[in-house]
This record gives sequence, structure tokens and C-alpha cells, in this order.
Amino acid sequence: MKIPHRKHDLFIPYMFALAFVLSGICFLSHFTGTSTFISKGLSFITTPLRAGTRFICEAIDDTKQHFRNVDKLLEENKAMSQEIYTLQSENERLKRVDSENQVLYRFLGLKRENTDYRLTNAKIISRSNSGYISTFSLNKGSFHEITENMPVITSTGALVGVTYSVDSNSCRCTSILSYDTHVGVYSENCGETGLLSGSFDVFGENKCVIAGLPDNTQIKVGDTILTSGLGEIYPRDLKIGTVESFIREVGSQTKSAIIKLDSSIINAENVMILTGFEREYN
Repeated sequence: MKIPHRKHDLFIPYMFALAFVLSGICFLSHFTGTSTFISKGLSFITTPLRAGTRFICEAIDDTKQHFRNVDKLLEENKAMSQEIYTLQSENERLKRVDSENQVLYRFLGLKRENTDYRLTNAKIISRSNSGYISTFSLNKGSFHEITENMPVITSTGALVGVTYSVDSNSCRCTSILSYDTHVGVYSENCGETGLLSGSFDVFGENKCVIAGLPDNTQIKVGDTILTSGLGEIYPRDLKIGTVESFIREVGSQTKSAIIKLDSSIINAENVMILTGFEREYN
């Protein structure tokens, strides 16, 4: 049985033959300088095809150029993002340097006001609260001639604490918030003295107390509290804070003053260790 040919099987050979004939006609027309009806027809057909092909090629080129531009923009954006990050990092560094310079400038002013002070700058590197004991660590130690029982102060001359344990390159300090810290103080307003310490009642509020004050104390709310200089550890006139309120002591005829600490004590990062002072107080 003879298998009939399908029409689409002959399509490709026909197209090749037609293309060959048309190419020959165009070739002949080109070299003879004549224009036949067929060549005109071919020109009529191929002209829009060439125009369409040119349009497609131009569109492809435009698309390639677009993606090249996009890639370039992405690279520029990446470079710009890196530059912005670098500038932001540098800006943050300069802010830290400026802040540290301001602190050191204030310390210089403190030194000028208190020519007998011997100071070593330090940075608080950690803090710890355990029970009612508050401590912090500094990045200076025996290598920097730091010893135990040296006061730690802020750039405003406020008392943060005192050293109690010293290693070669660091030291641990007890904060004045600790219940076992005792500092002789007085009211700048009336001169009345007392003993400042931490308190179980206000430990979590960043406050201290002056306990055992008589009912007729001259200390009042709003008074500024400073160190009295009694003893050998603390010099006179280091800032502590202000009197916020009073509370009655149970079973006693005395009361306690609640002291709100100077803000520089709570927020201290850069501090000074008072390694020595020579003034004598009456």
C-alpha cells in the first residue's frame, strides 16, 4: 500500500526552491540593471520585512543598552551605598571623638579649679548589680598606678564610686549606690553634715539616703549635697546630688533624706580616677 505524502512534509523543500528562484531573479536584476515585475514585487514584499527586521534589531539593541545602563546604575548605587556607610561610620567616630574631647576639656577645667588633684582618665567597661551591691569596672589598673580606695569622679566633679580591687590593666569599683558605701557629706545650703549610703528602699531608683537626721535638721528639699572631706578617701566638695524628700525612720525620732544623684553619675562612661589630692580641710 502506497503511503500518501502529507502536505506539510513538502513545505520546507518548496520554500527553499522558492527562495532560490527569488534570489536568482534579484541577482539577475541587479547585474542587468533591469527591473522586472517580479523584482518589483519582491522589493514590495521585502522592503517592509527589512524595515521590520531593522526595527526589531534596533529594539534589541535598545534593550541591551537599557540593561547595560541598569547594570551601571546598580554598580553606582552599590558604590554610593558603600560610600554612605563609610561616611556614616566616620561621622559616628567623629561624634565619639568629639564627645570624648568635650569630657576631657571639662576634666581640664576641673583640674584647673583644683590644682591639687592628680587625675587619671578611664572608661567604664562593665557594670554589675548583685543584690544591693552595685559595682563597675574600669580599663585602668596597677600598671597605671591605680590602687585601692581611690575615688572615681565624672567630668562635672561628681562622685561615682571608689576602687576596691585592682589588676594590672583594670580595676573594680564600688558605686555610691551600694548599701555598704558610706561617704561623709554636707548640705551646701546650711552646712549640716551627715553620712550618705545606699539604701534597700531606693536602690533600684538610682538614689541614696542620708540616714539619722534629727527632726529639726536644717537640710531642706532641693539642697545640694557635697562630700564633706572627712576621712582620707574623699576630698571635699565632690558633687553627690540634691535632696528629693524625707522619710520617717521607724521606731526612731530621726528621719532620712532621699538624695537624687547627679545625672552625670548615672550616665557616666568616661571618668577620672582621683589618684591623689593634697588639700587640708578644717
